[in-house]
Formats: sequence, C-alpha cells, structure tokens
Amino acid sequence: MLTLSFCLSANAQLLTVGSESDLTILGGTDFTVDQLVLVPARDYSIRNNSIDLTHSTLFKGGKSVSRTYVFQENPMPFYGNVMTGISAAEQSQSYSLQLYDNIRWNALTTKSSLSNPQLLEGAVSNGKITKAITVGQAESKGDFEILTNPAVNRIVTIQINSAGEYQFLTVDGKLLMNQKFAEGIHQVNLSRFAHATYLLTNRIISKSFIL
Repeated sequence: MLTLSFCLSANAQLLTVGSESDLTILGGTDFTVDQLVLVPARDYSIRNNSIDLTHSTLFKGGKSVSRTYVFQENPMPFYGNVMTGISAAEQSQSYSLQLYDNIRWNALTTKSSLSNPQLLEGAVSNGKITKAITVGQAESKGDFEILTNPAVNRIVTIQINSAGEYQFLTVDGKLLMNQKFAEGIHQVNLSRFAHATYLLTNRIISKSFIL
C-alpha cells in the first residue's frame, strides 16, 4: 500500500509504503514529498517504510531548522542528489544539508540549486543509509575527533576534518608513529603497542585516548 500525505502538523507522516509493493524512483528522476526532493543516481526503491516530518530538534552538534525528515526503518543506501527548501532567513545563516546514518550526522557539500535558488542541494556519493535529513549549521569540531575512546580491539577510529600529518605519542612525548591522513574516517591498528594512554596530535591540537 502506498499513501501520500501532505498534512503539516508538528509530526506528520508524509509517505507510507507497505510491504506488498515497492515505490521505485527511477534514476535521474526528481521525487518530491513536502519540501524534500530526492534525485537518485540509479533506480531507488522504498518498501515497508515511511517518511515522517518532525519539527522537534533531532540534529546534534549545532543549530538546525525545526524540520527533519525521518525514515522510520533503515532505507536502502542512497546515491544521488538531495534537495530541500530553505527560507531566505535560513539562507543567510550558512546552513548545509545534514544526513544521519544511524551513527552520526554528516554534512554534505551544499549549494543553492541552479533550478531553484530556494532549494539547497547536496550530492551523496558514498551510498550510506540516510535515516534522517535536515538542514543545520554544525559547530566546528576542530581538526580531528577520536571516535572510539577507549579503542576497540586496539583499533582507534578517528575523524579527520583537516588533512595533514599526524603523530601518535606516549603521554610523556615519545614519538610512536607519523601518519598522513586525508579528510574522512580512518581506523588505525595499534595492536603492536601496549595497553596504555596515548596522544594523537597534529602539532597544534593534542588529544588523549586509551588503547
């Protein structure tokens, strides 16, 4: 069963697709529900799921608009473009599209749509599950974040926000290893080192973690 609704209450169910049939959006085709536009790069199916609009704040780590689109079940990984409407006041606040993948919010490189300047547009190229979509202004996280602290099985996961050379040190400053990181999420195997507290630094910022 496929149901479309355009009720704009505080929490509105905008789209429901039952388990008996798929809603398939053809690759390169615009699919619009409320102010959300999905343009998949390849055929994209929704089954046994719903898209809800909530005006409660779900975005963490910064300021966001009070409008978030949420898949109630995990959808298929999405490749393609995401667009959503934004007001003139919101445009002046350097907002970007933010996607939640069940672990963290991820900002897309965002621009005004060429077809409609009142739409923000961003490309999803890594095929992640997109459980929720909103427009937000993230707080600066600095050059890097240690995502697993303590490390898991002696593997530390770090998020690099500023590419460059990083160093792993003992707490008394002894160099263990140098490594260059591009922007993104990295898992570093430190199994050859003893269980202890160590430092990760880019010579500007140092953060400790437990191995």
